[in-house]
Amino acid sequence: MSKGEQMKEYVCEVNLVFSGNNFEAKNKKEYVEKVKNTFKDEFNIELDDEEITNIQNTDENYSEVELEKDIKNNLYGEEY
Repeated sequence: MSKGEQMKEYVCEVNLVFSGNNFEAKNKKEYVEKVKNTFKDEFNIELDDEEITNIQNTDENYSEVELEKDIKNNLYGEEY
């Protein structure tokens, strides 16, 4: 750096993706709470609900009716 050249300050966003996060839960709401608690306990990271996306039920017995219901009711819907 040459004499007299001023330093510039930069900022950025860092996006991390953690896939997997397999937990059994009664519903999406309980699943989201388990994910949030785990991230807090293991990584000291506090998550907001909207940061938890693409929730999928991997149960082999997951019926098409349940799938359709989940598609219609997003994470913030009244029914889980």
